[in-house]
Amino acid sequence: MLVLASIDRLLLSSENVETRLYSSRRLAYLSLSVSTCFWLIFFVHVLIEFNIEQVGPFLFICLFYSNGFYSIFLSNSTTIFNLLLFVLMIILSIFSFKNVRQNRLIPRQQRRTFRSMHKKDLELLRCLYFQDLIYLLTSILLIFHTIYGTIINNQIHTSSIQAFKNFLLNLGVFIHHIPFSINFFIYLTISKAFRHEFKRLIYRICGIQLRRIQGEEENIQQNNVEMNVVSISVVPI
Repeated sequence: MLVLASIDRLLLSSENVETRLYSSRRLAYLSLSVSTCFWLIFFVHVLIEFNIEQVGPFLFICLFYSNGFYSIFLSNSTTIFNLLLFVLMIILSIFSFKNVRQNRLIPRQQRRTFRSMHKKDLELLRCLYFQDLIYLLTSILLIFHTIYGTIINNQIHTSSIQAFKNFLLNLGVFIHHIPFSINFFIYLTISKAFRHEFKRLIYRICGIQLRRIQGEEENIQQNNVEMNVVSISVVPI
């Protein structure tokens, strides 16, 4: 998803009008459909090779017992895809940032001939930068575990090596899930438009009661002004 969003932001930040036209809802739906079908077809082997076993009263784990070609295929494909996505996100972020800088260097008189990015688009692009950065930082350890497991795949695993692999895997999986839980806080901190929409949503949920209270206070103040009466609040002791 982040790679597709980075591609869309790269197309939108381009100086070429024809290139920016590819940043459309139709292309987004098409790319999502193609990527979903690709990953569903690619991971069909998981349904065949993996088995779900119960190791405790309420604990189930997925295991595969193939130590031959499938084990090599699984480790190598995971390593290649992780590295490919890692490098691709870095390249797309760099080119998008470069396009934004070039658009800012264009004089204002010439900007009229181009369809410049709106303020909301720049905020979304800034949020995407932070999402990519956090995802890359939290994926390094998991990628290192995959590469390390591929290197020592044909070696004899001692208890210390297996403990180190399990430690890397558990820590890497835990850190890898951090970006999925902080996206809301990224948009809330960086995007002013998102904060405004979130505030409107909160007001929409609690707006009836707040408007009633504000309306009653305004009516009391107007009546006091018309009657030249000063409202005094008595606090019992």
